[in-house]
Amino acid sequence: MALTRCPDCRKQVSDQAPACPHCGRPKSATTSATEKKKESTASTVLGVIVLAVVIGGVVSMCSSGDDAPSSASKAASAATSPPPEAVGPAVLQSAKALDEKYEITANSHCNVEADDYLRSIAKYDFKWDDTGFLDSKFTKYLANVVAPGVLTVVSDKAKLQNGFGAFQHIELFCDYDTQSQRVVRFRFIGPPGGG
Repeated sequence: MALTRCPDCRKQVSDQAPACPHCGRPKSATTSATEKKKESTASTVLGVIVLAVVIGGVVSMCSSGDDAPSSASKAASAATSPPPEAVGPAVLQSAKALDEKYEITANSHCNVEADDYLRSIAKYDFKWDDTGFLDSKFTKYLANVVAPGVLTVVSDKAKLQNGFGAFQHIELFCDYDTQSQRVVRFRFIGPPGGG
């Protein structure tokens, strides 16, 4: 027994039913075969479109920025970075060295947890500037290390809504402990009364 869509009401109907139980339209064998062919064609076209988008994205990533490392190569280097205990004390005190080693993991953790933090501090609502599929919400880091091994990444894309309904940008800081591989805290600088 298979389900098909009624051409009149577009609800699912058993292919064994003599009529649609929703609208009463009689079911004919030719309609069922035509619908199956349409659904098969539509799913094939959708599959081709999805495949074309994926291939286009891969080609675009491979061809852009030959001098700058790609996100894929950064991800590969992050995956092969040494375990935390193998990192020397000089690296733990240098924001630049921490960013080079842990940028992707810090951004990933901070991106995931930032919405919960903003939700907890917003009096009304919050939102982000539009970001692309592979863009990070956090685009820079602080040059000073707040504690050994803690990388602070910064976003200027977050906005809090004020009492008049307007959204105002804030500067959002995320402290990521590279050794325990977790977000330590969030904090922000923004307009008074924005959150």
